[in-house]
Amino acid sequence: MSKMLYFVKRKVCLLLSKKCRPIYCILLSPNVESFIWTRYICSWFVGVCVGAILWLLISLNFNFSLESEVLISVSIAALVGIGFVFTTSIKCISFLILAGMAGKSGRSYLRALCFAYIITGPIFNLASNGGEVVRVFACATTLTYNLTKTRLDLMTKPFHNTLTTIKDDFILVEKSFDEFNGVLQPIRTEVSGTDNDSNLKLQRRKVEGVAERVQKNYSEKIKTRCKRQLKRGERRCRDAFENAYLDCNEKFPRVVKTLLCWPFQVDFICHINLLGKPDKICDPYEALPKNFGESYAQLDDSQKLLYGNNSHVEVKYKIKSPTPKDLLRNADHTADLLMNEFNAKRKMFDVVMNITQKILSILFIKVIIAALYYHKKYLGDINFDNVYISEYFHRVDDRRKRAKKSTVLPLKKFEKKNLVDLKSAWQHTEQESRAIYFYLFQFAMEILAASLFLLLDYLIVTLLEIIRIKSFVSYTQKGEHIIHFQVEGSGLMARLLRRTLHNFNIHAKVSTYLSNETCLPNPNILSKSFYLKLVATYAVIIILIYKSSYFMRLRRLICSYFYYKREKKRVLYLYNNILRRRRTLFSAMRKTATSNVVKQKMRQRYNLILRFRLKWPKCCRWLRCLPGSRFKCLICNDLEDNDFIICKNPQCRIGYCYQCWRDLGVLCIACQTELKSIEILDFYTFFEIV
Repeated sequence: MSKMLYFVKRKVCLLLSKKCRPIYCILLSPNVESFIWTRYICSWFVGVCVGAILWLLISLNFNFSLESEVLISVSIAALVGIGFVFTTSIKCISFLILAGMAGKSGRSYLRALCFAYIITGPIFNLASNGGEVVRVFACATTLTYNLTKTRLDLMTKPFHNTLTTIKDDFILVEKSFDEFNGVLQPIRTEVSGTDNDSNLKLQRRKVEGVAERVQKNYSEKIKTRCKRQLKRGERRCRDAFENAYLDCNEKFPRVVKTLLCWPFQVDFICHINLLGKPDKICDPYEALPKNFGESYAQLDDSQKLLYGNNSHVEVKYKIKSPTPKDLLRNADHTADLLMNEFNAKRKMFDVVMNITQKILSILFIKVIIAALYYHKKYLGDINFDNVYISEYFHRVDDRRKRAKKSTVLPLKKFEKKNLVDLKSAWQHTEQESRAIYFYLFQFAMEILAASLFLLLDYLIVTLLEIIRIKSFVSYTQKGEHIIHFQVEGSGLMARLLRRTLHNFNIHAKVSTYLSNETCLPNPNILSKSFYLKLVATYAVIIILIYKSSYFMRLRRLICSYFYYKREKKRVLYLYNNILRRRRTLFSAMRKTATSNVVKQKMRQRYNLILRFRLKWPKCCRWLRCLPGSRFKCLICNDLEDNDFIICKNPQCRIGYCYQCWRDLGVLCIACQTELKSIEILDFYTFFEIV
């Protein structure tokens, strides 16, 4: 595959050099003295394009105004374009920045960009949905309060009307009490008063109780009145006889009037008690009830209780509550406080997240610093990143080969692990493979953390959607609320009751439609474009991690194009350095093998699968498909293959790959046993011989 790509590249370069040589020379060749102004214009145009691309990469996570964005982008594009015209360093560094976006610094920037996406996406969405939950709670609280208050008002309206009109009603009650007092006053005068026209005064004696005193006093009063009436009748009788006698004397002559008028002088008849004795006649025992005193005392007490101090009555009422009034808040005020508190914390959270987002966006500076560092080290340190077997390296080796001098190609396997042959540039070295696995694992943890935020946001959105669909409630209520108290009668108490109870009469029609639609949650859902953008960025990062070694090799290619003389020096230095190390290659291989002997022995002792295979080679032949049951080369640590060489010493059993065995010689480094590839090329044949 690598040979085919190399062949295609060579053909493309030859085609361009033949068919498009003028354009190639103007734009790409570093040694063209002609077409100066054309090269300047083309360089400026390319610089402007590169500057625009750099600005797009920088502004991925910044929110500038349109004027600021245009001003900054034009400034950067113009500066980079001018730099492309006059300096090679600006060209090299600009392209290194673009190549660095595919390297570790660029991946760090893209990972920071993904984290910024997570902040502006699910994290902000979680905060927004949290605010929606708070709004739903506040709205539900207000709705419940309003419904409860409506029902309570309907139930307590009669009592409220009674309390609000009680002062006006009390004036009417006082008038009723005055009427009651007007009715009761004659009774009190009759029972407790004295007769002014009588010379007989009632003797009040101390008795045990008010009722007995009233009963006794009123009995004596009735008896006294009765006797007074008898005396008044006797006096009227005498007056009648006297008046009749005088009239008779005036109308008749003297002789006749003596005979006729004498009966009118018989007034002693008035003293005769024809009905009986006065004490017997005036006895009130039968006329006055026995419980008259008790009834009068109760009536008098009731009148004093109802009417006493009625002119100073003040009606006051208040609602007692165990909670102080200043600590009470209505539902709307509570909801507003809850929303204000949440909004304050949300504002603080947004500020922190925005600052974090901007700090992560500034990580693009790390890419620029990495490009400047590589540019400086490339020009200053000849050993820096000088591990590539380039085309010029092959030409130098071919030239030495034609001159019959010592060459370094093909490379030994022991040397290949530290060098990169650009003809097989699509292959990873062992160190690069380990780095790729480490970065993939590290990035997988970041993806897992981001997935947790996305999953949490999805769960909350789903829960709010379920609540919105399943919790919708609406109902219509129609009817009449009628309370009517009817008090029959025309007496004082009937009027008092009607006056008191008329405020409890209510006739209200109920026709309401209620729903909790405004209190249902409206979750914020992340758009599909956000998921596509996030997944695309993650996919780009994964590709960059897996192919990072290929993209990072572009840095050397960029620097070699702009500093081709420096690249030739680096290639010659690398070639000479390999020649010098080739002289001590055997010693280096033996040193590496000696340091790996202990590791190999420990692996054979503690690797159970490998022990099973060593002990029962025929039965456990199938274990060879497992990487853990294979031997490793003592020098390069490659796993066992079909050409693997095993030491025939049963106490050693150290393995070598074919290339390392060929470079090392015929002696086992661990036990100094002579190795013969013909005898022990097959692992199972070796154990049969032993």
